[in-house]
Amino acid sequence: MTCCCFLATLGPVPRHNEGAMRPIKVVTREGTVAHCVFPAACVMVGPTMGEVIGHAVWRAVAEASPETSTAGWSRFVGISSEGINPRTGRLVATIDFFSKGGIGATYGYDGWDHCTPVTPLGDCQAPDPELHEINYPFTILK
Repeated sequence: MTCCCFLATLGPVPRHNEGAMRPIKVVTREGTVAHCVFPAACVMVGPTMGEVIGHAVWRAVAEASPETSTAGWSRFVGISSEGINPRTGRLVATIDFFSKGGIGATYGYDGWDHCTPVTPLGDCQAPDPELHEINYPFTILK
């Protein structure tokens, strides 16, 4: 996540490859949430800690180069549901990605609304509401 968010501040140049990461050294302390050691639980490291790490990277970049960094993004909100589908009588479970917030502005540009959080860098689409209602026993009101 550190490298991903740092590269996002640079744009398409330089090329996003291993060589672009050579000047970056990530220092962590073993046993912390940023450097888990077995048998530590780390199932939500992407959507939760990834956001914190991404925002920390952007804040550090903003101190060095404010015009290339981004303001904060909304946090991950994935409401999970499970139960028995009354139409089929079978167990149903889902994570609903409809609750998307906004992403931060950058120098000279407004932020965008209805985008996913930091971890996929805004590149995750919400499911089609009509298909969601066909496959799951939920009705989307708004």
